[in-house]
Amino acid sequence: MSGISQLGKGSIGHNHYRFYVATIEACIKHKQYKHALQYIDRIKAFTCEKETAWSDFYIQRAEFILQYSDGTIDIDKPELSRQMDTANKAKLLTAQPTLEDTLCDALAL
Repeated sequence: MSGISQLGKGSIGHNHYRFYVATIEACIKHKQYKHALQYIDRIKAFTCEKETAWSDFYIQRAEFILQYSDGTIDIDKPELSRQMDTANKAKLLTAQPTLEDTLCDALAL
C-alpha cells in the first residue's frame, strides 16, 4: 500500500510532514524532479492552513534545489549559504547533505 493511501486513512499530522519531506528528498536524490514538484504541492496543500517554520524551510529548500537542478536558475550562492546556516542552526541534520551536494555542484561550475 502506498504512503499516500496510508496518510489518507487518517494518519496523525506529523506523519504527513515526515512522509512528504522524505519523499521529496528521495525524488531529488534520484533526479525525479516532476515527482518532487508533485509532493511539494501536496505538502503545501497540507500546510496551507497551519504553516510551520519547519515545513516552510523544507518547501523553500526543495524549490531552490529543483530550480537549480533543472537549470532554471544559476546557483544563488548567498541563498544557498542562508539555507545551510538555517539548517545548521536548527540542527536539521537531514537537510544538510543535499544542500552540501548542491554547493559542491555549484563550486564545480
